[in-house]
Amino acid sequence: MVRLLADRTGLTGGLSGALARRGFAPAHDRGRVLTDLAVAIAGGATTISDIDALRHQGELFGPVASDSTVWRAPSECDAAALARISKARAKARRHV
Repeated sequence: MVRLLADRTGLTGGLSGALARRGFAPAHDRGRVLTDLAVAIAGGATTISDIDALRHQGELFGPVASDSTVWRAPSECDAAALARISKARAKARRHV
C-alpha cells in the first residue's frame, strides 16, 4: 500500500522528475528506486540488502533495482537534487 500511495499522490513521479539527469537513462528510474527503498524501510528493512524482500515479490512490485543500484541512488543526490526532492515531497503532501 505504501508504494501505491506514493504513486497515486504523485510522489514517485515527483521524485523521478527531481532526480532526472539530461543524457542519463538509467535502467531503473531513480524516483522508483527511492520509493522502493522507502517501502522496504516501512516494511522493516534495516539494511539496503533487505530490498530483496520486494524483489522476491515481483508479481506485486514489478522490477526492483539491484542492491548496488539502490546504494548508488542516494549517493547520486547532491544538494540541488535534495532541494528538488524536498519540493517534490512538499507537493505530494499538499496533494494529500
